[in-house]
Amino acid sequence: GEVTPERLEILQTSDRIFRQLMEDANQTKRLSAFYCTLEPHGRDYTVSLHARAASDAGIARAARIPYDILENVMSQIHASCPKVARVVYELTPDLS
Repeated sequence: GEVTPERLEILQTSDRIFRQLMEDANQTKRLSAFYCTLEPHGRDYTVSLHARAASDAGIARAARIPYDILENVMSQIHASCPKVARVVYELTPDLS
C-alpha cells in the first residue's frame, strides 16, 4: 500500500516497541532478524511481528518467543497506536 505519514508513524512506533521489549527480554542474540510489517484493513491496521531464528539449513524459521513477551508487545502497541486493531505473530518460514 501507499506510504503515508500515519502508516509510517504506526510502523515505526510498533517496531520500536517490539525491538525494545525483545532487547529487554534478552531475546535478540539468538535471532537472525526481527521486525514489524503493517497491513491496512479499512480504517484500521494489522501489525505483524516477525522474529527469525538463525538456521544452517537456509530456512529462516519463526523463533519461539515466550507468550508473555508477545502479549506485552501487543499490549504496548495497542496502547500506543489506537488505529491498530490486531497484532499477530508471523509463523510462516522464509525460504532462502
